[in-house]
Amino acid sequence: MHNAKKVLLLGVDGLILELVDRFCLEGVLPNIDRLRREGGTTRLMPYISTWGDTNFVNFLTGQAPGNSWVGQRLSPSGTRHLLELMTEAGQKCALVHFPESLKPSGKNDLCLAPFWSGKGPAPMEMAAAGLHSTDLSQWPDLPQNEALGWPPSGSLAHHQKHNRHAIERSERQYHVAIRLNAGSAVEVTLAPVADARLQLTVQKSTTTLCLQEWSEWLPIEAGDERGSVRFKLLAYDAERGHLDLLQSQITMPERLGNQPALAEKLTHRHGPFISKWAVSADPDTPYFETSFEEGRYQLEWLVDSALTLLNEEEFRLFATVFRLNDETHHTCLAYCDPESPFFTSDDQARYLDTIRRGYQVLDDAVGRLLAGRRDDTVIVLASDHGDVPNHYLCDIHRRLAEFGLCTLDESGQPIRQRSRAFLKDERGGLKFSSIVTRWTKVSCPRQM
Repeated sequence: MHNAKKVLLLGVDGLILELVDRFCLEGVLPNIDRLRREGGTTRLMPYISTWGDTNFVNFLTGQAPGNSWVGQRLSPSGTRHLLELMTEAGQKCALVHFPESLKPSGKNDLCLAPFWSGKGPAPMEMAAAGLHSTDLSQWPDLPQNEALGWPPSGSLAHHQKHNRHAIERSERQYHVAIRLNAGSAVEVTLAPVADARLQLTVQKSTTTLCLQEWSEWLPIEAGDERGSVRFKLLAYDAERGHLDLLQSQITMPERLGNQPALAEKLTHRHGPFISKWAVSADPDTPYFETSFEEGRYQLEWLVDSALTLLNEEEFRLFATVFRLNDETHHTCLAYCDPESPFFTSDDQARYLDTIRRGYQVLDDAVGRLLAGRRDDTVIVLASDHGDVPNHYLCDIHRRLAEFGLCTLDESGQPIRQRSRAFLKDERGGLKFSSIVTRWTKVSCPRQM
């Protein structure tokens, strides 16, 4: 048992192996290339649906969905899966920023910052990340729900942000409100100082912001809640009175997971944890480059915490999932893949470069792992699925309604009490996984 290897699983949402090959040949992924050359590589066929919750659960349980999949946010139990066997053997595992459809079972295991898929904000979040501006007209209005149907008006992108807030001006200051999830707000003031800089004050902290630079992390308290926040001054024009400010997500260390003392140690050593970034990784969105900066911060935090837990805290398994690469596919793949109906040669390089930058963030993290791991640790870089551009878009509820399986209201939403089948809420109706509420024999054409 003492000679057994430790395992560090760096899961990546939606990694495209053909792009890994391409970027390795370009020489821009030296660390992933080294991992492949000095280790081993293989391709896996994902289960259907090709969904992270399902497939990452299968990875870590060592079982097919028929044995290990209970449902979203429902962890398998009593199936003698891998994590349960580790508990029996007295080995500790850490799932950090991992789909919450699998949770470790041992009392000494760590479950930290699991993906939140429930209604409303995650319990660990004190305030969502936000963009604050004196001119919100820079950003087009985005629909709260994606419109499907035919003909398509654009490529689907499931990473839209609805987090833009107005900055108010007084005679000498700018006023920002951080909206806390508990319902109150924290006021932030910014006052001009010399050399186009701004002095930012929030609660008891004061710092100076320079254009295109991040502030240090500043403490935030509200009642019994505490966290940390940082800012980036995106734009400032004193003559026009124009200001754009990025505010990071605020999480609470004591609510990150099941071991508050260990969470406190990790955040004290590696900084506050963020689960989300403020801007989509979309080159058509202002300040999209900050998604790579915040994504890099998150991934370095995960990598450094993995090394801390494996090297110092006697954990035998660490597993996490990083989502930036999947986001760049959603926002860019349809515009740079010649197979896509949205492809244009003029824009291909710009969108492909956005995807490439996400892979380079990942590659730097692999290099960090290779440099920090000990000889007893095996690094596994794995993905739950690949991505391809959509050729057809449809509203599945509308299609079901054509055959009498679903009844829609005036807004096109299903009326569940009058429907025989509808899509599960967890994926916003975009995953073809139906729940049959009442069943009668129905004949449908084969193309269904």
